[in-house]
Amino acid sequence: MKHIFNLLFTVSICLVAGCYDTIVRDNPIMRKVFYPAAMTDARPLGEDTKGRTFNHETLNGLLRMYVSDAGVVSYGALKRHEKILDRYLEEISAAKVSQLTRYEKTALYINAYNAFTLKLIVENEGIQSIKDIAENKRWKAKRWKIGRRSVSLDELEHEILRKHFFDPRLHFVLVCAAAGCPPLRNEVYAGDKLIEQMEDQSIRFFASPLNLYQDSNASEIHVSELLDWYRDDFGASKQSRISYWQKYFPEKLKVNPETVQLNYIKYDWSLNGTWN
Repeated sequence: MKHIFNLLFTVSICLVAGCYDTIVRDNPIMRKVFYPAAMTDARPLGEDTKGRTFNHETLNGLLRMYVSDAGVVSYGALKRHEKILDRYLEEISAAKVSQLTRYEKTALYINAYNAFTLKLIVENEGIQSIKDIAENKRWKAKRWKIGRRSVSLDELEHEILRKHFFDPRLHFVLVCAAAGCPPLRNEVYAGDKLIEQMEDQSIRFFASPLNLYQDSNASEIHVSELLDWYRDDFGASKQSRISYWQKYFPEKLKVNPETVQLNYIKYDWSLNGTWN
């Protein structure tokens, strides 16, 4: 207990003193306790395989109608058509997942994650952040079904997608209903377009000043805290991570991965839409 108290005391002092990066963000022990686990045994997304496709048109119609090109969700209108969303949830609960191609499985899980999150928001009408929902009813609630399997949002992200269909671009397609998230596409993900869509989402993510900007001092960049939470998914070192992200930076933003100073933008948990 004494060691735990000393650790917490040190962290508290550090937060006040402004040394968060040194004590928390870059400390292996703290990262193991407070950050998502690295997927050291993950199976890469890899190549596609033979199999069937899945029809996501029910969700596609909702996204087309109630999500703007910029990813802003009209939650009020979606709430009025919640039964259509429920129909899609019933469809994916009956999906024969094992019969799908690998890319179709990945697309199904991504669409399911985003659809489950939309449902979570509209059933809590009027909230201004997903964090307004009680923690035990949020990401760890094992209440969602895919192909007769019950999962939580955390399990879907970490134990299924990141573990069995690993690709760093997954972080740019899963949307947790926050402004700091990647923008929600107003179309579903599809196996035959999956790689193209993931590439486009990566570009869209870094196009937002909420996720990337450079001061007049060209030797520094600021990136979303999301990239720190999952830093190991993008590379083993700061240089390798920046080299990966840089492929999707706007053309006008030039950095040297070896020398650039990396800062993190506080994540914006406000709702990625309106109730109007």
